[in-house]
Amino acid sequence: MLILGSILTVILSGVVAAFVSALLSVSKDQLIFRQRKAEELFLAFDHWDKHASSAFLMYYPYLQGKLSISQVQNLIIKSQERSPDLGRDHAEIFMLTQFYFPELESPLLQFDSARAGLVKEINAIENGTCDPQRFDAAVRAFDKASKQFKECIIKRGKSYSDLEIFGEAKRSLRRALAAFRKK
Repeated sequence: MLILGSILTVILSGVVAAFVSALLSVSKDQLIFRQRKAEELFLAFDHWDKHASSAFLMYYPYLQGKLSISQVQNLIIKSQERSPDLGRDHAEIFMLTQFYFPELESPLLQFDSARAGLVKEINAIENGTCDPQRFDAAVRAFDKASKQFKECIIKRGKSYSDLEIFGEAKRSLRRALAAFRKK
């Protein structure tokens, strides 16, 4: 009977170890997948942000009297022709956030609100009713919201990249199984 109990203990501990190991492996794969999605989100946002920022900044020479509004608009059109995928990037940013990172939706909406405020000021420039201080404040708010959203993405991505937690979990499991086997 003692031998049967020992054999049963060995078999059960092997089954438990295999099950937990498989579970940890799946969790690790999920973390790697989510980390890649965080990287995709960061790259899409960074690409869109750089091009949008450069387009918004093209209005400063107009406000300084160095370019006409039509010259600024032509520069923006040329810039958009070089990056026709900006609309897709913007949609991808929202899609990745909503699908995989709903906890980042609030910072994304704060960023989008800052973007909308800046677009409002650009419309005022194009209508000839712009206050340069309001435009400058809108650019700073946009830049700040952009940096904050990037920081949120980075923080989230880093949380997935620390896979050492699985190594510690496996070591703890091995210790527990060894203690169980001794009983």
